[in-house]
Amino acid sequence: MSTATKTKLADAIRQFAAGDPGANYIHLFKILGYNTTRSLYLSKSDYATFRDELSITAASGFNEKNALVSEWESVHLLFQLTA
Repeated sequence: MSTATKTKLADAIRQFAAGDPGANYIHLFKILGYNTTRSLYLSKSDYATFRDELSITAASGFNEKNALVSEWESVHLLFQLTA
């Protein structure tokens, strides 16, 4: 790995101290060579918006208790999710 790439990675990691986590993750992955347009930007990064946007219900098999939803600080969908 080149010195320039290492410097870019270090800078990208430092950006996590501030700013939008979702954008920071996408930037980091681009540096690593993973580019995708398959992401979903939520209007708010909370569980309720995530649940509503993806139409998650008890019938969908998602278990909020097992997923420890009460401990989530934010939600960012960075890549396509499929079932």
